[in-house]
Amino acid sequence: MALRRRMIGGLPREVQDAGLVVRGIFADDGALERARAWARGVLVRRGLDPEGSPLRASRALRAEDPRLTPAAARWLVAHLEKDPGDAAGRSPRSRRLR
Repeated sequence: MALRRRMIGGLPREVQDAGLVVRGIFADDGALERARAWARGVLVRRGLDPEGSPLRASRALRAEDPRLTPAAARWLVAHLEKDPGDAAGRSPRSRRLR
């Protein structure tokens, strides 16, 4: 199941739910930070650069924890450094479409 391109209606449902999957796996108050720390550790051990090869990084995370869906693993790789609640983590949609 590959990530689909963004459409006028926003992100596909599977991508919207990816953050929920990650938070569900690491379920507690610090879920996102724990998920990020875990993902960074996996990628450092495997010598992978998430910015240089996000697909390999996503696959490595899924190999380490098969509960991650492909979309959730990709979402986690994309949000290793930024908070998805920040404006920087939101979809770069035109103001006219909001």
